[in-house]
Amino acid sequence: MLPLLSRLILIARDKRGNIGLTFALLLGPLLMISGAAVDYSRLEHFKTQLQATVDSAALAGAAVYTSSGQHDNAVTAATNYVASNVAQLPGHVGTITPNVSASLVGSGSDPGYTVTVSATTTMNTTFLRLINQTLNVSATASAVNPTTSVCILVLDPSSSQSLLVNGGVTLNAPNCEIDVASNATTAAMINSSLSNISGLCVGGGTTVNGGATVKNLKNNCSTASDPFANTITAPSISTVCQYSNQTYSNAVTLSPGTYCGSINFNGGGTATFRAGNYVFYNATVNFNGTGTLSFGAGVYSLKGTHWNLNSGWTATGSGVTFYYADASSYIQFNSGVKANLSAPTSGTYANVLTFEPNGLSTSSFAVDGTSTSDLLRGLIYLPSRNVTFNSAANATSDGLTLVVHQLILDTITWSIKPSSKGISGQAVGKDYLAM
Repeated sequence: MLPLLSRLILIARDKRGNIGLTFALLLGPLLMISGAAVDYSRLEHFKTQLQATVDSAALAGAAVYTSSGQHDNAVTAATNYVASNVAQLPGHVGTITPNVSASLVGSGSDPGYTVTVSATTTMNTTFLRLINQTLNVSATASAVNPTTSVCILVLDPSSSQSLLVNGGVTLNAPNCEIDVASNATTAAMINSSLSNISGLCVGGGTTVNGGATVKNLKNNCSTASDPFANTITAPSISTVCQYSNQTYSNAVTLSPGTYCGSINFNGGGTATFRAGNYVFYNATVNFNGTGTLSFGAGVYSLKGTHWNLNSGWTATGSGVTFYYADASSYIQFNSGVKANLSAPTSGTYANVLTFEPNGLSTSSFAVDGTSTSDLLRGLIYLPSRNVTFNSAANATSDGLTLVVHQLILDTITWSIKPSSKGISGQAVGKDYLAM
């Protein structure tokens, strides 16, 4: 029998052999796992690079896709970007041919254009070659060129503070751009936050900002031009008076025709204008007391005429257009008046709510204290007017384009969506990757 010490030595030698055998058996899988980790790390790095390439390609396509007529240009730009950058992607097999599509998205007056780029290729493996010589890699990106609508265009070319936003203003217009054409050093003064608009484009070099937040503010900006100048046909105006110096009380119904002199509505009921065309010539029209003013569809022309709607009146009308023939003509909405007026949807004055001819002398008027679910809908084209909107609470215009000479907003909460009679604006828009 071997001594105890010799037996222990033999046992130890036997265990070392088992450990060596076990290690040899485990070495292959361990190397495979380590190699797989290295290959998959390379895969993730390569995928990140490929994703960055298709992201940039989609943005390159969207940058030129500014109208539906540039579909082919967008596809070409995105495809060429991938072709010129694939050489910087290491480890892929063969060529990468991207799949590129470009299309209009959205509808109505505020669409956007999207460019989608996808690419699939393979990457050579190193440690996994015994199992799989290549691994598939793919990436997809969509970029949007957000065509914005200029909902408010201020035309004064040279005055300071041609746009003045005073305290207490809340403007909810995420799809609307405001353009201020003045090239004055301080063309705009903003004293309330404009954080929920698509952007503010100001021709002048400086915007005076009283600590307010302004989204996408751009100075020295190329503003939209006036697309409506001399394009809207003036209605025919008959100056032969049919109704002169009238006073109406309680409920009354009026017929189309020409009204002159002093016209007074003393309230107490509904003043209804039948559908048709009306002319107010050298007239002063007062709405006193309280009542409802109901406009039938048609054109309401004011020449040498001032309307004065006092507190307590509600004005409603669908399919209506108001024409101010000269600088002395306008409708004054006073505090407490509610207005719900919308333009025609077809015909000569489709989507035109209010307009005046070009070239009038500059004049001013205010819209005060209106409050309703739909304030004004359509194009308001007053290129020679300095207009002030005062104290309107929770007003909503679900399709508005406002073109004025100068504009003041004061203590108003106003939600605006673009009108179908809109102005294309991309001065402050920025292409972005869709998530």
